[in-house]
Amino acid sequence: MFCPLYDQSVLGAEGLSLAFRHIGSSLLWYCTQHSSEELLHEVIICVGYFTVNHPDNQVIVQSGRQPSVLQKLCQLPFQYFSHPHLIRVLFPTLISACYNNSHNKVILQQEMSCVLLATFIQVVLFSLCSFPMFSGLLPAVLPLSKRSVGFSPAVFSKKAGGVIELNSVL
Repeated sequence: MFCPLYDQSVLGAEGLSLAFRHIGSSLLWYCTQHSSEELLHEVIICVGYFTVNHPDNQVIVQSGRQPSVLQKLCQLPFQYFSHPHLIRVLFPTLISACYNNSHNKVILQQEMSCVLLATFIQVVLFSLCSFPMFSGLLPAVLPLSKRSVGFSPAVFSKKAGGVIELNSVL
């Protein structure tokens, strides 16, 4: 079982982080070449835990041999950007890899339309805010640093073309 806080620091240690990047990159390639969807989902989720609120680990996924782990995630088959179940697997990882990291956001913008991510965030926030029974979960799903700067559902007022601007969320 992956324990995000402990494993994130261990995997982010010098030397291990490079091995993690290599293994992650190799597994992403393997899974896309050999139709191993279950393993692919585990790799995607693991990369998300590795990068969430950890700037050094975010750098690891955008560095190294090209395409980087971040680029490989953006180059997954079209279904991961169109099918709701697969979007729920991939998009949280892309968000955690790019959160408060301008270089990763630029890579993401070169590889895909960030409107998709902004729309995903808007839908998730709207879903959580719309149902009183889930409103208590909102603080748990928002990264700690957003909570500390007073992030709130008022982000809906920051719209551009009907969706939240990516820079207002990430």
